[in-house]
Order: sequence, then structure tokens, then C-alpha cells
Amino acid sequence: MARPRGRYAERLYSVRVHVYRAHGLPPRADATPVEPFLKVYNGMDAHHSRSTRDRPIGATPEPDFYSSFELSAILPGESMLHVEARDLGCDLGCDLTARFHAAPSAQVWDYSIFGDRMVGATTIDLEHRWYSRRWRRMNAYDEIKKETRTLMNPTSRLEQGTIVLKVEILERRAAVSHPMIELTPPVREAYELRVVVWDAKDIVPTDTATGTADVRVSLQPRGSSGDYEKQSTDVHMFSSGDAQFNWRMVWPVFLPEKTPRLFVQSWDVDFLSADDAIGEAQLNMTRLFEKARRRREKTSIDRLRVECTHPNFPGQVMSPVIISIDVLPRTEALSFPVGKGRDPPNQFPYLETPVRPSFFDALGINLDVFNPFTNLRRKLIILAVCVVLLLIIGIVVYFALQKM
Repeated sequence: MARPRGRYAERLYSVRVHVYRAHGLPPRADATPVEPFLKVYNGMDAHHSRSTRDRPIGATPEPDFYSSFELSAILPGESMLHVEARDLGCDLGCDLTARFHAAPSAQVWDYSIFGDRMVGATTIDLEHRWYSRRWRRMNAYDEIKKETRTLMNPTSRLEQGTIVLKVEILERRAAVSHPMIELTPPVREAYELRVVVWDAKDIVPTDTATGTADVRVSLQPRGSSGDYEKQSTDVHMFSSGDAQFNWRMVWPVFLPEKTPRLFVQSWDVDFLSADDAIGEAQLNMTRLFEKARRRREKTSIDRLRVECTHPNFPGQVMSPVIISIDVLPRTEALSFPVGKGRDPPNQFPYLETPVRPSFFDALGINLDVFNPFTNLRRKLIILAVCVVLLLIIGIVVYFALQKM
């Protein structure tokens, strides 16, 4: 709660609002994504608001705003800061805003040539913060952290997404001597994602007649910038349960990447019809990417077991896939190049060609019995032992006959 105004003289302050991004903004009534922009103002004076309407960022439910605003505030007095998220495009925008201004807020709006619509808003009590000793100490030592706030709309009791921002309050003299540094989007840096697919375990065969599967694994990174190239291993034919690949996949990526994921699928290849899906999984790559970007060096996960499932078999693991993941800066990747698959340069690590069953192995036919060179070393050893034994027996018989 705000402190009683009578105990404090009114003074002019500068309020700096840094808005980073918003998450989970609901779509429009026609299910299309909103075209969000910001509106920020203090007290009840919405006519003197700051807005990003002239800087459109396109239709997205996960906007990156990276916008900074500086407003004046009299404390005690104009203590409520409004941050609104608006949608460019609704004729109801003005009416909703008028009703909502009873409580100051930060708003996200949806842009449209037919009229803007407020998506949601959040209200920040400036007096509550400024007259808190703990908050003022953090503010003085530049320790104010980003916060995530819920966006609400007067037409619904449901949350309308969240917004990430930071609020600073400065005395007028301090604000003049320390001009505001505006937020800028983070610079995206080039990295390389390397994934080695080692094995697929405990495969449930889709061919019930032979009890085998011709297995292939495909991977595809996904992110806010779209889907990356889909890459696949070669095919392990006639797998009766396990499949070996030792196959490397490489993608260039740019970090930071919003909501990065790695989509893993295993397939039973059919050469006469469409491939049958054995299982799939989706990995959240956020922590690994952020760790690599923060350290600016190679970051790895070795021999990760990815549990793949199928929607037709809920709760059942269909084909666990064993993979290793490396994320490294582009400069380091150029110093230690690798090839795709098992192509040269086959290094970091070296991938051996797996030993796989043949067509006759799948039919249960062992052609090695007709091969005179099968187990040649074993046969030569047996022959040598027999020759030595015959020589010993011959020598014994020879000396026995001499004594007679």
C-alpha cells in the first residue's frame, strides 16, 4: 500500500520503464495472432502516453519489444503506472480503455487499420515501491531485476499472457545527470549445433510378419525464426530390436533463440509406401543454448536417452534414441570442422561404420557354412594343433620301433 501523503512532500521524479517481451498473448476472435504494440502512461493521463504503435513488429503471440520509456511522476500523487498491450485492429479499443483507466496499467495493444484493441494491461504502484526501504536500496545500487507480470483485460477473468519489464524511479536531479540508456534487442551470434545419433533401443517392430523394422531417425531444430533443415540418418535394415547409426548432423544456429526445441522422430522405412512413424519426442534446448551463449564455449550433453512415444500407444516408450549434443561458437566450429553423417572430416568424435544384419540374416539363413574362408584363423589353429599331435605320435612310434 502507498504511504500516507501527508507525511511526504510532493516531489517530481522520473520513471523509467524497460519492456523486454510478452508471452502467451491470446489470438483474435478469428484465431489469427495479434499484432501487438505497447502503451505506457502514468496516473490517469492516458492522452500523454508513450506508445510503440509506429514501430510495428508483426503478428505474433510472443513479441520482443525491447522498448524503453521515461515519464514524469509526482510522488506522492501520480502513483499508478499503466503498461498496456494492444492489438492493432478492433473497434472496441476506446471503450475498453476508458473503463480500464480507473486503474493505471501497462498495456499491450493489437494493431489494425480498423481500430486498435487492448489485449491486456498491468498496473504498478509507484508509491509502494518508492517508499519501500528495500526497493530504494536496490534502486540506488542498480540492482532492480526484470519482473514478469500478468496481463489482464476487464472483459475477461482469464489471464491474457505475461509481460517482462523493469521499472526504475529516479529523483529529477539524478535523472538529468544519468540519461536513460534505451533497451536494444540482443545481438544474435552465430553458433553451430552438432548432434550424433548413436542408437535406437528396444524398437517395437511394425512388420509383424518378420518381426523386424527398417529404422531411420530424423531430427529437426525448431525456433522462433522457423524450422531448420530436417536431417535423417541412413537406414538400419532388418532391425529386430536395436538399431545402430553413428551418424552426425550439423546445423548453423543464431543465439539467443526463443523457445528452441529439437524434434526427434524414428521411422520404419517402407520402400513401396509411406514410412511408418515408430515414435517421436521434443527436447527443450533453452538451457543448453543459454549456457553455451553465456560461456561462449562448447557446451555438450553426452549419450542422452530420448524417450520417443506414439499417440496411438499412450504411456508406452516405442523407441528410445541415444544422442549426443554439442553447441559451440562458430569460430570454434571452424577450428574443429566435422562432416555430416560419417563423411570426412570424421572427428570429434570419430564415428565407425556400424555392423548390421544382411538380408539373409533377416531370413535366418546362414551362408557362412558354405564359405570356406569363414573362421579361417580358427581352422588354421586347429590344423596346426593336429599336425603337432601327429608329429609327436610319429616320433613316439618311431623310437618305439627302434627299441624292438
